[in-house]
Amino acid sequence: MTEEQCSENHLAITDLFTNYSQKGYALGRVIGDILPVSGGLMHKMFKVQTDKGTYAVKCLNPEIMKRPGVFDNYGRAEALEAILEDNDIPIVTALSFKGKKMLKADGRYFYIFKWQEGQITDWNHISEEQCNKAGEILGKIHAIDPKNDEESDPELSEIDFRRYLKKAKEKECSIASCLELSLQWAGTVNQKFSSEKDICAVLGELPAPEKGMV
Repeated sequence: MTEEQCSENHLAITDLFTNYSQKGYALGRVIGDILPVSGGLMHKMFKVQTDKGTYAVKCLNPEIMKRPGVFDNYGRAEALEAILEDNDIPIVTALSFKGKKMLKADGRYFYIFKWQEGQITDWNHISEEQCNKAGEILGKIHAIDPKNDEESDPELSEIDFRRYLKKAKEKECSIASCLELSLQWAGTVNQKFSSEKDICAVLGELPAPEKGMV
């Protein structure tokens, strides 16, 4: 993100909190610096401190928001989020303002979350207890009644992800290993799978670029 883009996001976030505080929502007045949070690939996250609390603000990529059907996609995502929440799945949900979660300020779109302290678990040091907890949560998600009376064919993406994977490898981009793993999990890449490496990936014995079935 360029310095100019960062400044634009900061101004939009400040305006967002000011406007919604004036509408009667107890978000508070922004104080101190608005700090970027690492981890996002498509969108940007910021830590915002106000005189009422601390928040994580997700700034949606302006280019992504120009795509056809993007608001329908986010609507479906919010509906799925509500299903998980209704079934007591421990997730961090965006704050809702009169039933509205996606907010707009200065031509940009945002989600606001309550700030959660935590850290990313190192693959090489993940504990058995953490694995059991993750499995328990995944089991609860799969146990949710889909409430679908009719079967429907899945919508297949027309995006040629293999072409993007090839370009990422040619440029030695760090995202290449993540994209390759995602494609393998999705079953869109015809490769030989190694059960030995599969077990090693689960146990966290492979370095980050080699995780997955290759």
